[in-house]
Amino acid sequence: MKTCNISSNDQHWKFNIISENNNESSTSTTTTSTATKKSKATSTVVGRCGPSYGSCSKSNECCSKYNYCGKTSSYCGQGCQSEFGICD
Repeated sequence: MKTCNISSNDQHWKFNIISENNNESSTSTTTTSTATKKSKATSTVVGRCGPSYGSCSKSNECCSKYNYCGKTSSYCGQGCQSEFGICD
């Protein structure tokens, strides 16, 4: 018969497998990491976005390379800043 003891310390998992038939044991340690996407603060200046302002206040708007929010290809195309709004 084998038993498995599991313990965790934040993102480190330790597995102890013990075999009662021959008194042998083995230990396996697994480390996991999770990436968390940080959301940008919403701009307090209506119509503005980007590093100095934050995300567009409307979730369906793009942030242009010139730090303005809008919905046309001028805003959503080349140079669009996906971290501050949606992009094509």
